[in-house]
Amino acid sequence: GEPASRRAREYAAGALMNLCLKQKPLQDRVAAAGAVPLLVGMLSEQAEGAQYEEAAGALTNLADTHEENQAAVGKAGAVPPLAALLRKPSASAQEEAAGTLMNLAACDANKDAIVSAGALPPLVALLGSGSAAAREHAAGALANLANGRPEHAEAVGAAKALPPLLALLQQAPEGKDAAALRGCGGAGVAARAASALALASLHAPNAAEVRSEGGVAVLATALGAGVSEAAAALVNVSKGDEAARDALLAAGGAALLVREVSAGAPAAQAEAAGAIATLAADSARLAEAVVAAGGGGGLFPSPPP
Repeated sequence: GEPASRRAREYAAGALMNLCLKQKPLQDRVAAAGAVPLLVGMLSEQAEGAQYEEAAGALTNLADTHEENQAAVGKAGAVPPLAALLRKPSASAQEEAAGTLMNLAACDANKDAIVSAGALPPLVALLGSGSAAAREHAAGALANLANGRPEHAEAVGAAKALPPLLALLQQAPEGKDAAALRGCGGAGVAARAASALALASLHAPNAAEVRSEGGVAVLATALGAGVSEAAAALVNVSKGDEAARDALLAAGGAALLVREVSAGAPAAQAEAAGAIATLAADSARLAEAVVAAGGGGGLFPSPPP
């Protein structure tokens, strides 16, 4: 028969996007049916309307926490058109492209291609100029790129991502919007930004830059606002640096970490306990502050004399 119209294909991509949302059996079936190369092809066409957004959205949901699909989407050539989509003036296209790249960057096989396609500069630009969802996706993409890849952590710093990531943590709204910004289980603008800072700061020069930008106080404030991912960032930024540990103490970080261990969600409790154990192991002052805040009890090794 005749090929489907552009509008029909757009609607089909939108239907696949909705079908695959958090549905692994359908992610498997849609990929097995050959949808991935067709959707990738739609990204490279000259099109109007919502074709790009629907195709990218379908690929985002196909790749969400699905390593085989992440690899298949990357292998099908999705990365270059997605990187190009980040630069289009459409806010919704940028948002969807950043979301797809965030999920693809969770697969190690795609990381080099994303960096080589020049995606870092537009992702960093979205941190300051994109919609809330675009900022979350961009921060998540940077976190995933840096995860387990020191060379990409270095590249994230070189792309000037650290100041805007810190700025996202300082934009936390109060009241009813605060939970949405914090997110849950790694999702949300602030959670993604804190994770990106934690992973990027495993590269020592990045940790030094975060410290120089006042990042210890920013991260401590974020932790106090419920962004549990800030605990890991505080460890990586402060470990081995006496001035940073002093800044953490001045910001009330010991009490915040103890509170997280006592009242946080299980994952947050583990993060905070690990932070206390790491930071207090080489800082008698911080260990004493933890005890004074009601912590201790085997949370960290015996402090140095």
